[in-house]
Amino acid sequence: MKKKYAGFLIGISCVLSSMIFCSCGKNDKTENINEITEQTAQELEQIDDNEAISEQKKENDKSELSENAEKTKEQNSSVEPVETKVENIYMGDLTPSEGLEFESNGDGTCAIKSVGTFEENDLIIPQTSPEGDTVTEISEDAFYRLECDYIVFDNVTMAVNDSAFSSSEYKNLVINNSNLTIGENAFAYNDKAESVTILNSECSFDEYALYNTGKHMTIGITDSTIVMEDSAVSGSNEDILLVCNSKIDMGSNAFAYSDDITDVKFENCEITMDEYIFYATGDSTSVVFDECDITMQDSALSGNEFETLDMLNCVALEMGDNAIAYSDDLESVNISGTDMKIGEYAFYNDDNLAEITINAGNGQIELKDSAFSGLGDDCEKISITCGTIKMGDDVFAYNDGLLAVSITGTIEKKGSYIFYNCPDDLVINVNGETFNEEAFEEKEY
Repeated sequence: MKKKYAGFLIGISCVLSSMIFCSCGKNDKTENINEITEQTAQELEQIDDNEAISEQKKENDKSELSENAEKTKEQNSSVEPVETKVENIYMGDLTPSEGLEFESNGDGTCAIKSVGTFEENDLIIPQTSPEGDTVTEISEDAFYRLECDYIVFDNVTMAVNDSAFSSSEYKNLVINNSNLTIGENAFAYNDKAESVTILNSECSFDEYALYNTGKHMTIGITDSTIVMEDSAVSGSNEDILLVCNSKIDMGSNAFAYSDDITDVKFENCEITMDEYIFYATGDSTSVVFDECDITMQDSALSGNEFETLDMLNCVALEMGDNAIAYSDDLESVNISGTDMKIGEYAFYNDDNLAEITINAGNGQIELKDSAFSGLGDDCEKISITCGTIKMGDDVFAYNDGLLAVSITGTIEKKGSYIFYNCPDDLVINVNGETFNEEAFEEKEY
């Protein structure tokens, strides 16, 4: 897969048309689905380059969620406990750096205009100028090609304008107890970066803010509110992404084209994802969401290169259409939580996915039409545990390798053609009662 050059990544829109199957028979139905999925595949080839629940309810559900997660982990021993810990790695002197050049706005505020005579190893961004003006922004290109060990924003509120630190060779970026508006390419083009740490802060990142940055870099975020515009961290070279106790809103392609990332962990977060967040990202990557409220727009995790995906203790989970589709390297998916909604073709064409395990405890699961349709030939087993389940049409259809589907819970709604074009020897188990496709279609719930 090619990587786009800076500034030219295109936000991709791949929204499946609504599936309309007429009642004129399975042959027409097959032609419709083939036509639509072929169109979807062609669109994907062009990609180159909440319900929030109350804190009280979350606390009440916590013990049940943990129990569900443990059961899910027992069913797949590859799931490791989440250990997300982000700490302030800068322990040096926080005396504001001297020698910087300021430009007054004449109203008691000023901008840092350039590096001036600064030559130290650590850059501590000051709150005020020597004249007493409050620093409200860092000018474009102010620190272009700066070389230093640390850039530290501590207890400041300001705008970091476009390309302010572009092409610099900083090793560590620390943002603590601050409120920053970070412009396009502000910290981009730095292959020396080792870490980005954000604590107790509110930050918005514009497009390509960290583009093509890092080499074996760790990004750690805790106790913060983060907004990432499209492609904000696209093309970076981080190894590890850790996010804890935070609210994070990610635009399309936010972390796309990050080949080297090996671990992604979100713990106790409220997360909103636009499309293709991790497109063409990952290399044998392990991804864990633990105790998170997750809203995934259409194609949110589509086209990633993850190996395992574990979404445990979800306090709420909503997947849009194609949410995790076209993820060729994905081998296992484990989900636990309470109420879940899974969109059309959520896992479509995940060729190496062998097993899906979902445990909603006593909660409700809603499966849209074709939610698990077209998974890929390797998917042999799907296990679902819940209080109640609603299923649209074709939910498990067109799965040539599917051998067993187990559903434990009350079926409130069942659409048509649930297992259409699946193997003849498929075993369907519902609350201990076994069916073949025909018997299940005839069963009334």
